Amino acid sequence: MVNSSPEIDPAWITAFADHLGDEMGPCPRTGGGVHRYIYRAAVWLKDVCDKNTAVVVIRRLIAHCGREVPDREIRSAVTIGFKADPSAAVRKWPAKNQLRINEIARTGLTLAQLEQRSPVKPGSLAAWKIVDMLHPGNPDKVKLCFALDERRFATRTKAAHLKAAAQMQFLVANAMKASMGTTLEGKRSERSKDNVGHRRFLVSECDPMKWEDLPNQAKAAFGSEENYKKAKKDESAAVIWHLAETEPRFPLILVVDSAGKSLHAWWLVEGSDEDDLLRFFRYAVTLGADPLLWNPVQLVRMPGGRRPDGRIQRVVYFNPQPLEVP
Repeated sequence: MVNSSPEIDPAWITAFADHLGDEMGPCPRTGGGVHRYIYRAAVWLKDVCDKNTAVVVIRRLIAHCGREVPDREIRSAVTIGFKADPSAAVRKWPAKNQLRINEIARTGLTLAQLEQRSPVKPGSLAAWKIVDMLHPGNPDKVKLCFALDERRFATRTKAAHLKAAAQMQFLVANAMKASMGTTLEGKRSERSKDNVGHRRFLVSECDPMKWEDLPNQAKAAFGSEENYKKAKKDESAAVIWHLAETEPRFPLILVVDSAGKSLHAWWLVEGSDEDDLLRFFRYAVTLGADPLLWNPVQLVRMPGGRRPDGRIQRVVYFNPQPLEVP
């Protein structure tokens, strides 16, 4: 637990944390983007106080987030946030519009119907083959970042990586331009914004609240965790198809079932105007997409990969036609 140093007035900490909370909105509950909130707070504070004071303010700001946040997580976010470009880092994403989501889900596709519309039969292609089609090119030159989990990742050539695709849990959707890069903290890493290539794909994920975090009334309405996950995946499928019909400039290429409670949708955006792409993604955020995936180096679910418990991350929709070179 971080304690205020003698130089920090506790009353100022309380007042400023309350003011910052009014400006940013309340901290989300665990599972709803606590780390992202910490980072945004750090960027807000970079021109107001020193790093140690920022840690104390943030600690108070997130006191009721629902989980114990280790000091190293806050300090890491502060270190990065104090180096960030405020205009990019504090982008305010729009609020989720659950009423609109409900409306789309009532008349939209279910997950089963989305699978039926897949141009390529789901499950007919191995994980390595799908990744190879997503990133064509010389297997000894194309570099990809694969990950067993969020801490164990490696950037290798496609030739070196592909055979292991089915055993991986995550990958970076965009190819890497170099084997190593430098993080915002100044550390050398095989996964950073410094060594990721251009944005070829944008991935959206509607990741609903964990079952255990639902209010009892909501749990009663769904009846069981299994029913809840099915309903949320049907809801996500409807939203994904709605987005595909709304913005055909960004073709829907792939939908991956996380083997948990969410779906990952891959959109081909290579060469697109960044402002147009941002408008599309902001709309997706209003329909439940996680803003964190705007980051081009964010880890996403490996199509056809597996979780540590062995559950397969099924490909439920695959349309390779837009990937073909004329």
